[in-house]
Amino acid sequence: MTDFGQLYLYALSEIKENIDQPALDNFCGLINNHARIFTLGKGRTGLVMDMFAMRLIHLGKSAYPIGKPATPKVGAGDLVVLASGSGKTPALLQTADQAKEIGAQLAVICGSEKSPLSQKTRHILYIPVDEAIPAGYGANKVLSGTIFEQSLLVTLDGLVGMIMEDGGQNFADLSARHANLE
Repeated sequence: MTDFGQLYLYALSEIKENIDQPALDNFCGLINNHARIFTLGKGRTGLVMDMFAMRLIHLGKSAYPIGKPATPKVGAGDLVVLASGSGKTPALLQTADQAKEIGAQLAVICGSEKSPLSQKTRHILYIPVDEAIPAGYGANKVLSGTIFEQSLLVTLDGLVGMIMEDGGQNFADLSARHANLE
């Protein structure tokens, strides 16, 4: 029987070693240089992107998950961050085109460097999922999707730490902005 927990930890470790640090630094700069950040992913990736928007709010940023009832209108100069393991999700491709038409800055986090979504911007953070899966496991799409989602969460939490330090903040600062009515 496969020890999936060990497999996931192995894959996360491999991905950590292969994330492009300049691309991660670029994302940190993009977020620091934008007053408003909008996030979107679909399915479980969407849940991770919602968690990322929450952490951005804890950092003191104006962040909004796209498609939620209280999300304001995206405007020129805003940052739109989209995430997709495949980079082929139709709703995200449409959102990318709409964001560009509006004049928003587009950034993509993707599991495929050559995906249609990745081709829509120069701001790409590639999460090398396929290279992290040991031989014999690559054809299992559920496994690949799970590893992308877990890697996305860990990568974005690391990015939050970078943004926090870059802005001279600490975890007490973030905690002070945490929701007090839940």
